[in-house]
Amino acid sequence: MKNCKICGGALDALLAYNKMPKAAQYFPDVKTIPYDLEIPLEIYQCTACGIVQIPAKPVSYYSHAIRSPSWDTDPFRKRQLDEFIEEFQLRGKRIMPIEDEPKPDTYNAFLMFNYLEHFPEPRETLTQICNNLEDPGVGIIEVPNFDEIIRDRIFGEFIIDHLFYFTRKTLGFICEASGFDVLRIQEIWDGASLSAVVKKRTPLTALPFKENQKQLIQNIDNFVGRFESATIWGAGHQTLMMLTMMERLDKIPYVVDSFKEKQYKYTHVTHKPVLPPEQLITQPVGGIVIIVGWQYKEVLKRIEDLNLNPKPAIALIKKATLEIL
Repeated sequence: MKNCKICGGALDALLAYNKMPKAAQYFPDVKTIPYDLEIPLEIYQCTACGIVQIPAKPVSYYSHAIRSPSWDTDPFRKRQLDEFIEEFQLRGKRIMPIEDEPKPDTYNAFLMFNYLEHFPEPRETLTQICNNLEDPGVGIIEVPNFDEIIRDRIFGEFIIDHLFYFTRKTLGFICEASGFDVLRIQEIWDGASLSAVVKKRTPLTALPFKENQKQLIQNIDNFVGRFESATIWGAGHQTLMMLTMMERLDKIPYVVDSFKEKQYKYTHVTHKPVLPPEQLITQPVGGIVIIVGWQYKEVLKRIEDLNLNPKPAIALIKKATLEIL
C-alpha cells in the first residue's frame, strides 16, 4: 500500500498516464536521445488529508529552483514584495528567497515561489523553514493552483517534476501542519497560482488557569463549608478534577449523578460514593453544587421535583465561575 508523504494516510489511485517525459528540464541532445526513455505517471490522492501527489522519486535537480529570466523582474513581484515589507515592517530585516533546499539558518521572513511542489518531503521542508524563522517569522508560499487545474481541466499540468498538487484547502493544511498560521490564501496570475501568506505560530506559554483555579476552588470550599454536609451533583470529569483540589472534602459524604452506570461506584482518587438523586431524600445535605456544564437547568428541575424539605442551598458552576442561586 502506498502512503501519503504528508500525513501517512492511504493513497487512492486517481489517474495514470503512459509514455510521459521523465523530466521538464535538461532536454536531450543528439547524443543523449537514445537514453531519453518515457516513464509512467501515476497520480494519487490521500484518503486522509486529501493532497494529490505522485508517489515517485523526485527529479535529480529538484532541490534547486529553476526560474525564467523574467521571473524576478515582473512588476507584480516588485509590488508584491513592497507590500509584504510594508505590512510586516521588514525593512532592514533578512528576507530569504527559498531557491535551494533549506538547511538550518536564521532569517526573519522568506519567499517560496512555485517550489514546494517539487520536494519529496514538503512538510519537512516547510518545518525546516519554520524552525529557521525569527521575529516576525512571516513568509509567502506560492504553488500551482490545483483548484484551477481541476476547474479548467488543464490535464497538461501533470509532470514528474511536480510531486504535489495543492488546492486552497490542502495548501492551508500543509502550512498549518508545518508550524504556521495561515493569514490568507489567494489566487494570483489569473488563477494560475495560489499565494499563501503565513506566520510562524506562536507557541502557548503560560496558560491563564492558575489564578482562576485558585479562586474557584476556594469559592467551592467556602460554599460547602457553610453546612454540616453538602454534595456535588454531577460525576463528570470536571467534578473528578475539582474534588482532588478541594480542602473541605470532609463536608462531602457522597456525589450525586443520575447516570445509572456510575451509581454505587466511587469517584477516582477521592473515592466518594456516587449515588442516585433519591439519596438526597434519605440523607439530606445543606448545600448542592451543580457541575454539569450547560445541562444545569435539567438538574434544577430534577431537584425541584424531589420536593426536598428543608430545601438545600444551590450553587452551580457556569464555565469557571461559582454562582450561588
